[in-house]
Order: sequence, then C-alpha cells, then structure tokens
Amino acid sequence: MPKLVNYLESVISGERRGIIATILKLALLKISWMYLGAVWLRTWLYSKGILRTRHLPCKVISVGNVIAGGSGKTP
Repeated sequence: MPKLVNYLESVISGERRGIIATILKLALLKISWMYLGAVWLRTWLYSKGILRTRHLPCKVISVGNVIAGGSGKTP
C-alpha cells in the first residue's frame, strides 16, 4: 500500500510524467469533480430543507474526525 500511495502522490504532484500518469491524473480530476458535485448537492438539499437534520434527546460530544485513524478515537 505505501508504494501505491507514493506513486499516486508523485503523479498528483507532477513528478511523474508520461501517458499513464496523465491518464491517471485526468481520471482523478474527473472523480474529484463528481465528489465535488455530490457534496454540493448534499449541501443544497440540506439548505432547501429536502434533507433534514435530526435533533437527539441527549447531549452529543463530537471528537474530531472519526474516519481519520491512528489517534484512538471511539465513535
């Protein structure tokens, strides 16, 4: 996995050149646009009230980003 991460970082940063790096960079760009569109749509749906937030009957403690691992947070 670290090799893949290093390769992708070198493609994104522009260190790698060539047809494969260019195709991969374009694919990642298109995926990022789709993600941006999904985030924008979700935000818009909440702002228009189509999606609603829920209020819980108890207090909630939020501890950072649960997805970011390595710091021992418990959801």
